[in-house]
Amino acid sequence: MSSKNDTSSAIGLKAIRTLDKIVDNVLLVALVIVLLFSVYIVYDNRQTVQTASASSFEQYRPSEEESFAGLVSENDEVFGWVSVYGTGIDYPIAQGENNYKYVSTDVRNKPSLAGSIFLDAKNDRAFTDFNSIIYGHHMAESAMFGDIDKFGATEYLEEHAYGELYTAVTDTYYGVEFFAYVMGDAYDWKLYDPAIAGEAEAQAYVDYLDSIAVASRDVDVSASDRIVLLSTCASEPTNGRHVIVGKLTDERFENTFGTERADQSGLARIDALSNVSLVVVSLIVIVLASVLVYVLKRRKDAITAP
Repeated sequence: MSSKNDTSSAIGLKAIRTLDKIVDNVLLVALVIVLLFSVYIVYDNRQTVQTASASSFEQYRPSEEESFAGLVSENDEVFGWVSVYGTGIDYPIAQGENNYKYVSTDVRNKPSLAGSIFLDAKNDRAFTDFNSIIYGHHMAESAMFGDIDKFGATEYLEEHAYGELYTAVTDTYYGVEFFAYVMGDAYDWKLYDPAIAGEAEAQAYVDYLDSIAVASRDVDVSASDRIVLLSTCASEPTNGRHVIVGKLTDERFENTFGTERADQSGLARIDALSNVSLVVVSLIVIVLASVLVYVLKRRKDAITAP
């Protein structure tokens, strides 16, 4: 009878130890997965911002004719360039058959979380429409249209009032003088109407912009002018949009900021923050691993104790 009990106890203990080993391995594998996933998230966020930075597109500028032509040869829906002096906005412009493609496709026609800067599908690429609407993601550290919300401060609007547009359709540069910042709504069809035609509609549109502007400059804008809207998402409210509005001119304005861009220090900061994040994640995982090893050892000692 005692022999049977000893055999049953041995089998039970062996089963417990086997189960314990399986649990230990599962916990360790889970810990490694968490570590790898955490590192990947930090790395992926940094890569997304870096690849979306304006500095990643410098070599394609229209002034570098062969490089710009090379980009167009990769994707014939790329046709222009937009710059807002003194900000991180300095990008090629694409236009698709709809307003969805370039939300998640880059100018090289490849999938991208950062998407592209793109012209409304209903607008003319030569910028002959009364109002042309250009869209881009609102990203951290001045990437893409991440600086647009700053124009809500009148002082910032005054200091960053100029930029330029280029269209390869007519090989023409236009100066842009920004005169208004609007906190809009994605479903405001009066604002997001790229089909304004006729002086009456154009004047009504200008009046509407004036009525909803959060910040503005004293710039003479009439129905006979052409304007451009740069639009990006806002975190609050849910359907909110940051929009800056500029008047197109045949005169190209001087870039008093030179080659300075707002995203330079931003990228340095995000690199530093990413490195800090990696260190923090690593330290957390080391601590968790140490605790887990200690707990597993205590469990093993308890199981093997006589």
